[in-house]
Formats: sequence, C-alpha cells, structure tokens
Amino acid sequence: MTVLVLDASVAVSWCFPDRRTEFTLQVLREVSSAFAVVPGIWALEVGNALVASERKGFLTDAQVALFLRDLEELPMQVEHHSPDRAFGRTLELARSQRLSTYDACYLELAERMGLPLATLDKELHKAAARAGVAVLEPEGLVPSARRGREHPSPRAAGSVLGSSPWRRAARAAATTTRVRGEPARRSPRGSCPRKALRRVPAG
Repeated sequence: MTVLVLDASVAVSWCFPDRRTEFTLQVLREVSSAFAVVPGIWALEVGNALVASERKGFLTDAQVALFLRDLEELPMQVEHHSPDRAFGRTLELARSQRLSTYDACYLELAERMGLPLATLDKELHKAAARAGVAVLEPEGLVPSARRGREHPSPRAAGSVLGSSPWRRAARAAATTTRVRGEPARRSPRGSCPRKALRRVPAG
C-alpha cells in the first residue's frame, strides 16, 4: 500500500473514461487500499473542474453528484495550509519552481510529509523532480525509488470500492506496487498488471 499526495488532476480523470489510464486507475487502487493526503484546496479544484465540464455539456448534474458521492467514500486526510506555511515554504517553492501557489501547495505538502506525489500536471511533475520530491509513475519509466515516512491510516470512510463504472474500471487496473529493495506484492483482489506503481525520486 502506498500513501500518497493526490493532485486534483488525477482525481478528476477518474470521472472521464477517455482520461483514465492504467496509471490513474493504479493510483485509485492505492488510495482505496491505503489513503491519500490532500491540501485544503483539493476539493475546490476538483469541484471547479467538474462544474466547468458540466457547463460545457460533458457531464450532467446527476453524473457529478454520483461521482462526488463515490469520491467522498475514499479515505482522505486533508492538510490545511496555515498563513505561515502558505506565505513561507509554499510561496518559496512557487517562486523557485515557477508554479502557481495552488500547485506549489501540493509540492510543499509532499515535501513536508515525505510522501510521493501523484499528478498528471507536467509542470508540477517537472518541479517535483527539480525539488527532489518523489513522484509516482508506472514502473519501467525510471529505475529507482524513494521511501516516504510511515503514516498512520485515518479513520476508514465507508466502502472504498463501490459499484460505479469508474470504480469497476479500477478493479481491472494494476494491483501490484513495488518500492526499491522490496519484492513486488499483490493485492488480495485483482490480477497482477504488466506495470506497477513505483515511488520515483526526482533528479
């Protein structure tokens, strides 16, 4: 099980079949079996992306409601940024890595908690690499990994694998994870994929 910092871009991809990939569904399985840590703005970013898609006719309000109901069942730990943190290290990362403060707060959170970052944002991915923050990628793209600190699991929040289409798709995704120096391990449910998630160090 991999505890990770979850970027809104990955979570939003679960709502759209044409945006789901083996990687994003692997992340969903990791979140379902462990938990994700997100900044306080995460829910606002996800909600904004969904309402924008609804206005463009890509989603109905009923589809949004169903997706959000399932999303709320996933075990999440919300970490809010105090003004000191926002105007301190987060702002410093935004300046040095040429990021928005919104993106920099994900980077600061992953750095501070020693957890890998899961994102589809290419600029954030590059910034993490420059800052020495581990990122999650499909196995085979990079050769090594960095272990994050152990974190206690938050209180379980209901069923983590429901019957919605995006959850059923996750069942067919990869279930094996690997950290450098450890043998691959398989989840009790599902089959071993061709690729697995690996914690990736930057640089």
